[in-house]
Amino acid sequence: MSALITASAFAEKDPKVLVGHAKEVMVAATRASAFSSLRGTDDNSIIKTQLEDGKSTIVTMSMVAPLRTLGVRGNTSLDNTEGKIKRMFMDVRGNVIAESDISQNKKLLSRSSWQTFRRDAKNGLAEWRKWLTDCEIFSKLSRDCTKITVVQADGTVSENPADLAPGDTFGAAHLDAAYSRAKNGYTDAADKRHPKMKPYRVEMGQVKGQTTEVEVFVMLLGTASIEALGQDPLYLEKVKELSDADKEKLPFAGGIGLYDNKMVIVDKGTWNEEDPGIVRSDTADWTDINGQTIGGFSQYAGTGVATEVNLLLGAGAGMEPFQAVPDYGEDGTTIDSGRKLKVYVDQFWGFEKFRPQGKTAEEQALAWHDEDYGVQAVIAAVV
Repeated sequence: MSALITASAFAEKDPKVLVGHAKEVMVAATRASAFSSLRGTDDNSIIKTQLEDGKSTIVTMSMVAPLRTLGVRGNTSLDNTEGKIKRMFMDVRGNVIAESDISQNKKLLSRSSWQTFRRDAKNGLAEWRKWLTDCEIFSKLSRDCTKITVVQADGTVSENPADLAPGDTFGAAHLDAAYSRAKNGYTDAADKRHPKMKPYRVEMGQVKGQTTEVEVFVMLLGTASIEALGQDPLYLEKVKELSDADKEKLPFAGGIGLYDNKMVIVDKGTWNEEDPGIVRSDTADWTDINGQTIGGFSQYAGTGVATEVNLLLGAGAGMEPFQAVPDYGEDGTTIDSGRKLKVYVDQFWGFEKFRPQGKTAEEQALAWHDEDYGVQAVIAAVV
């Protein structure tokens, strides 16, 4: 009687190979994410990332605050102005996210059968990570927004979603109002000043040897808003359909148009049972990786109508610390007496919408304190 060939014979043990598998999971998950093209490491990024080792669950992230001084003149010493550049800080609570897959078949006797399972398991784990992190990002960008734009069918602009009624669907007026508020800042009905947002700068190529840059905001739209916008003749007059070359320069997954040369329109779909997306006022709460309830989206409901919480994003919309390479492993000894293979992955990760918190009384008196820095909710009725 031949000896039983167990999963331990095929479970990968080489640390270098395991790291390679881990990187493949990470790359696949990142590429598939709805926010893949919005991430970066500098202050120009819409989602600013920061590599962490996961030893601390609280990660402090920052951006440079707007500098408003007169500088120095003539031979005046710089000692009088050094250190005037301030940073805006926010603590992000992360956690280790983990999942595994176990082979369903017993006695997979060939190396190729284990390789097939490993490939499928890695794909499944990458898809799971993408789903989990996208749910977290969409829900946290949308909750308790401090910058809210509401536009009624007659053109009235406010911050109160209850002003919306059936027929107040998304159109070019929403884009114009949201852009004006993002570019210039605004004072709301309660006499609170909301500072302007910082646009995203992107290189558009070379002209006579000089790099040309454009500044844009990115508008993420849900399904109902995309459909309504496509029927607005004012929008159709101002929108430029993105060519393949444009998409190379403005690499926003789902980008469908450049509006008035200042706003990239991106179709992100609407949150549903299968996939995250733009939330609606009737979207259920989400429980985040730290067990906290993220929701209260009903605050965005209109009067007698559900709404979509579309998102205008600029630089510094969110902060995302994460472990560069997940921990990946294979267990071929403990599952079903060694007849099944377990593949698992875990990684430290976190995300928060950037709402900087001043440390001193002086900083707390500034307009950016406890204010969404790079996010504006643009609310519209779904019908």
